[in-house]
Amino acid sequence: IKLYFLILLIKYKYLELFKGLFVGKNIVEEGGAYFKKHLGFDLESKLRSKLMMIYDSKSINSRPFSVSTATGENLGGGTTISSVSGDASNFTITWNIGDRYQNQIHKVIYKQECCFDGVLYNQDIIKWESIKYLTLAQYYHQQLEMFNFALPADDMEARA
Repeated sequence: IKLYFLILLIKYKYLELFKGLFVGKNIVEEGGAYFKKHLGFDLESKLRSKLMMIYDSKSINSRPFSVSTATGENLGGGTTISSVSGDASNFTITWNIGDRYQNQIHKVIYKQECCFDGVLYNQDIIKWESIKYLTLAQYYHQQLEMFNFALPADDMEARA
């Protein structure tokens, strides 16, 4: 969640930086020196490593993921996800585990809120068929471009 807030902050306060984030301009180079120099603050290492994942050009379906609960309990993971079924509160993921020479299929049922490397959550994973060929940068950008803040003045009753 911190990553989304950081990117939202960048989007609404530092638009040029936001644009650079999704076109391959490495703003987290040299351990976050860009943030220190231009924005006046350091990124914690955990957040910096998650932001670095955005620069990975692999599509989401070719990424290995580790899965954990919201409290950090490790739930396993795999090398790639081959399919997802179900809804956000109870879904099944079919993982490929191993390399291309000794690939094993492993099915896991998740009945709780979980996160994949701290960048994808239940609501993201159930969209698997529409996001699997995107990179993380493309997916984040798509999510952030569709993000709208509801203001009281936007309410029809408030306008009447």
